[in-house]
Amino acid sequence: MTQNKNKDSCQSDDIGSEYVVIGDNGGKDYWLLNAHDYSDANVYEWPHCPDGNVVKMGYDFQELLSHLRRE
Repeated sequence: MTQNKNKDSCQSDDIGSEYVVIGDNGGKDYWLLNAHDYSDANVYEWPHCPDGNVVKMGYDFQELLSHLRRE
């Protein structure tokens, strides 16, 4: 994944080609699903800054939905 950085922001040029954005956690971090492997139900997070690397969150999409329904 390439990064397009300037002094005020960090953003990926191609995050949308690798992942589907399904929401955000209230800030500039985004929740993602793998756009290429449909059997991968893991939820990923893209921290907007400082390094911009996508990380696995430790639960899958169904667990995320269950958690959100309880709130």
